[in-house]
Amino acid sequence: MKSNIKSEMNKIKIPNELDSYIESGVNSAYNVKKISKGKSFASISKLSRRKKSLYVIGATLVVLLLCINTLLHSKTVMVFASELPLTSSLFNLNPLSEQITSDLEKKDFYTKNMDISVSVFFNNEITIKVKENPEYFASIKNDLKNTVENFLNEENYELFQVKVEKGGGTYSLSNTQKLEKEKVHTEIVESLSKIKVKSNYIFVEPIDKYISVHIKNSMQKEKELLKYAQSIKSKLVRITDLNGYEIHVIASGPKESVNDDGSSFRPLTDLDAKIGKLARELTENEKYKVTGFSFKENPLTFKINTSVTTSDTEHGKYLKSLVREYLESSSTPPVLKSDSYQLFIYSANGKQIQ
Repeated sequence: MKSNIKSEMNKIKIPNELDSYIESGVNSAYNVKKISKGKSFASISKLSRRKKSLYVIGATLVVLLLCINTLLHSKTVMVFASELPLTSSLFNLNPLSEQITSDLEKKDFYTKNMDISVSVFFNNEITIKVKENPEYFASIKNDLKNTVENFLNEENYELFQVKVEKGGGTYSLSNTQKLEKEKVHTEIVESLSKIKVKSNYIFVEPIDKYISVHIKNSMQKEKELLKYAQSIKSKLVRITDLNGYEIHVIASGPKESVNDDGSSFRPLTDLDAKIGKLARELTENEKYKVTGFSFKENPLTFKINTSVTTSDTEHGKYLKSLVREYLESSSTPPVLKSDSYQLFIYSANGKQIQ
């Protein structure tokens, strides 16, 4: 038990500045001791009390810093701290709400009509309120929820639940902007009609010149959906006259949606969660020397990048055994069993380790 406690204590990272603080404190105490020689008992008592106070304050500061450092290793505490302006600035933490917004924007979601709030400790819930009409809200609700859930899984925030709600009202547009929005919307509808495509929903943002077209079809494969979305976008760009507008097309199949830029939105599956956990275990532990982890389905294939040399075949075998052990555990979905995947391990220079 004692060794376990000692091991855990050794894991706590102590800021380098503490060394200088402690050294300074020791030197100060030594100087005070030299000065106190030959002084009266009353003077020495005053100095002793002063030293004790300094020691107490110093010890309290050290303990406080250690506690803060330890707490910030907790994802929940770190998220809570990041959402508070003072602590996020003090510890240079990027709020989770901003991380989510950034990820959504990378995947071509329009976020200026969204309010994202993070509730920590009480229910670990992330609420996204979309300020738009019911049709638009209904068209993006599932894709939005799936995208955020996948992001949380990738970043090891699985404890948080995602709720997407219709926000009150809509963001303000001037009369001129409203007329422009209607005009652009009509042109997109007419253009889609010319190429015999029916949209699920069209979103036009006249302020930032943004257009998002959602189209449903029966395609199952991601590559087919991507090709279809890119084809529709290309045709719209060619036959419309919308100077300054950026057009995005999302093709939705029965199981997932794909943006014309290649980003996909699908529900977080048990497979995603299991593989995400494996990826984190390998990449976050330095002893595994894993610098990158990726996978693809059909067939299920894993690619692991490492910092070792190509000749370090023993480490390659070690990683393979770890992956095999993980995938053969009783809690692993059948699709991840050892006879249904391929694993490739690469060295620091990109060559495969046999």
